[in-house]
Amino acid sequence: TGQAARFGFQHLLAGASGLVAALGPTVILGAAAGLIIDNAWTTAGERSEKAGKLLAHILLQGGTGGRPVTLIAHSMGAKVVMACIEELVNQLVDRTSPIHPQSVRGLIQDVLIMGTPLSPDAELFSSARSVVSGRFINCYSTRDWLLGVLFWEGISKPAAGLVPVDVAGIENVNCSDIVSGHAEYVDKLDEILEVTGMMRRCH
Repeated sequence: TGQAARFGFQHLLAGASGLVAALGPTVILGAAAGLIIDNAWTTAGERSEKAGKLLAHILLQGGTGGRPVTLIAHSMGAKVVMACIEELVNQLVDRTSPIHPQSVRGLIQDVLIMGTPLSPDAELFSSARSVVSGRFINCYSTRDWLLGVLFWEGISKPAAGLVPVDVAGIENVNCSDIVSGHAEYVDKLDEILEVTGMMRRCH
């Protein structure tokens, strides 16, 4: 028919109450995406940014009981994480904010993002790195055809889920031998955690 098949997005966030309940030493966020039709991808991106800001303020309000968290995210979940971190950075530079800078920098211990649908912008990732206390890992796969379609080479910059992020302090892990498609990060999560050395940090 020439029409793309419709694939649903997994539910991104169950709501603020569910998010608070899920927050602990490790927060795993993710949304497996299939083929995109209409404006589903754009809508999901907008919602991810809103969810990320919500997550940031939940963390600022002590949603984890004061414990630093590890954020592990895939696809739109990675966009949630980046929006969260960007909001935390905004709190640092906002002179009217009552939040102490050290409190912001102590909220996130480690970050692992996979198949991230964002351009590997140096300024964005550099500022994000500044509020992460421990490791910041970007997992990418050159075989991720979905991101390859969405971020056409020559039309837009390749996504961070396709290439390394060239920023000091960002660890890039090439998962091309493990992940052959955008949704495979979810199925191969245990293997990725093992390869990145994050498995022991999550236990």
